[in-house]
Order: sequence, then structure tokens, then C-alpha cells
Amino acid sequence: PGPLSDDARAHLQGMVDHHYAVMVRSIARNRGVSPEHVRSEYGEGRVFTAQEALTRGMVDRIETLDEAVARMANPRRRSRMGANALALAAVR
Repeated sequence: PGPLSDDARAHLQGMVDHHYAVMVRSIARNRGVSPEHVRSEYGEGRVFTAQEALTRGMVDRIETLDEAVARMANPRRRSRMGANALALAAVR
């Protein structure tokens, strides 16, 4: 098949750029930070340790699966849970 044409490459890059912008806006909205903060502090797809992700504000806490399930099952222990997590808890 051969290499991509410049037009095909530009089209694919446009799709990648669009989806990246949508993802950044979604993360910013759900984490309560600006899109600029997401782009500068959240690593642009890099992998971080749990502690570094916590330091960067990418996660709320570090806990085991059992701890997370117990927290979601107990309404008094819930904090900063989004609508999806609440829906999951309601289904259980």
C-alpha cells in the first residue's frame, strides 16, 4: 500500500487533535481544573506512579479495590464521586 499521502495524514491528525481536545475538556471539567492545567500537569499520556498521580491532582486517593468498593457501598464515606460512580453504586 505505501506511505500515507499528505492529505490522508492531515485528515488523521485532525481526527487525533479533535479527540484529544474533547478528552482534555472532559478531564478538566470532571477534575475541576482548566484545560491548560490538564495539558501541562497530567502528562500528555505518560504513565505515572500512583503517588505521582495523586501529587499532580489526577486522582483523589490511593486505595485498594476492596477499600474502593467499601467506600462506594457506604454513603457516608463517599467523596467527589461523579454521576457514573453513583449509578454504579446504585446498581450494586
